[in-house]
Amino acid sequence: MGHNIPNAGTGGVFKIRIQITGATGTTVKTINGILLAPANIDVPPTARQAASIRLVSVSANDISIAGVGGTENSTITYEVLDSVGQPVTIDNRATVRFKANFNPNGFVPGGTGPTILPTIDSTDENGKTRVSVTSGTQAGAVQVEASISLTNPVRTIKSQPVTVSINSGFADQAHFTIAPDVYNFPGLQKAFYSMPITIQAGDKYSNPVKPGTVVYFNTANGIIQTQQGKTNDNGFVTMSIFSGNPYPLTPNLASGLTDGFSRVYARTIGRDSTFISDSVEILWTGAPIITKTGGPATYTIANAGSDGPFTFTVADYLGHPMSKGTTIQVEGTGLTVDGNANITMVDTKSSGAGLTSFTVSIKDSDVNDTDPPVVSILTVTVTHPVYGTTKLNLATGTVD
Repeated sequence: MGHNIPNAGTGGVFKIRIQITGATGTTVKTINGILLAPANIDVPPTARQAASIRLVSVSANDISIAGVGGTENSTITYEVLDSVGQPVTIDNRATVRFKANFNPNGFVPGGTGPTILPTIDSTDENGKTRVSVTSGTQAGAVQVEASISLTNPVRTIKSQPVTVSINSGFADQAHFTIAPDVYNFPGLQKAFYSMPITIQAGDKYSNPVKPGTVVYFNTANGIIQTQQGKTNDNGFVTMSIFSGNPYPLTPNLASGLTDGFSRVYARTIGRDSTFISDSVEILWTGAPIITKTGGPATYTIANAGSDGPFTFTVADYLGHPMSKGTTIQVEGTGLTVDGNANITMVDTKSSGAGLTSFTVSIKDSDVNDTDPPVVSILTVTVTHPVYGTTKLNLATGTVD
């Protein structure tokens, strides 16, 4: 245990007391000595060799990629110390090598990485050395390490790594994209139904913009979140649109659109305070309505016989297709149904065959059956993930 002597200054008398307590008793040893001030210590030349590398300063921990108007370089200053913790002298100057490990944004191909200058340098009269990190056109993080190779004995001393973040540039119109989770949004007859809307913002070199870039959303119909609309490390922001007033019906329509169609907008600020924006058209759809459009009202199918075709539509009250995941099934007792008999809707805004209009035909499902004819009902069942289940009987009859 050491004890400070009051008023000893940078040198003075010191005592070290060592106490060991064991099963056989206690032993105490006191060591007395004189601690000299560093200036009075006679250090042999071998002790003046480089022993450690200390980071002094970093001019900037965050720099911008080249060509966007921000700070493009950072200077890192190191100090090389000898074995007694003093800067090496000019007579004992050390040769320092600099190494950079760059971790670019993995989503961005091409471009140029950062450079470091110099890659090798010697310490000055104050034991200091400096290296500069200059950005390229790739964003990411560069880690700089300084090292010295010694010969007596052979060993290498290294600094702690220093990380400099190379941030992306301003948002660029050619790299700004908005897209919904799906384009068919089943909120026309369902209040407060929500759906994610996502943007990706990149700079002119295809890097994601700097994390935390603010993006503002708005919508012609319903409402959309704007709180905390800030980009993540990959340039994405996701917000949710909620169905509600005003619904996309005349007169509450975005310019150039018809009933059911709407538009969602996003924008941010680019270089020189220019607005960067994009928009996307989505279709709001309602509950399914099944309408028979053709085919007999009744059928009598003999053994191994058939009938049809039967046609029908499945659409909302504006005539638009059902949203993704809606299933459409046609079946009947004793029947095999061919055609559009088992449909799962994809995400679509279009109408037409297989999307809003469907055709089926029927035939005896067991040609070897010898039982009497049975009563059969040909039924369409539509199961919607938001609006539930709707059914319609297309025809009734018998099957032998």
